[in-house]
Amino acid sequence: MKHQEVLNQYAAQEQEALASYKLWWMYIHIVYEIKWDNTPTDRSKAVKQLLGYMRCILKEQLDRRFVLGFVLLYDELTLVSYD
Repeated sequence: MKHQEVLNQYAAQEQEALASYKLWWMYIHIVYEIKWDNTPTDRSKAVKQLLGYMRCILKEQLDRRFVLGFVLLYDELTLVSYD
């Protein structure tokens, strides 16, 4: 194989992997974050991380209107609806 053919094959494989990564978000119905400690710092970090996941889902699924999720901090459950 010539050098250019190898580069083209590698680029095609990379594009295929990227496309399958984007499709992965299409199958998620609900997101969650679980932390063992229930401190204000952990709560803030967990909610920010959950909102980041939700934002990615809405960005990839253009026909989706909202995402449901929850944060479980030891014995406290927080439900989140992101639109």
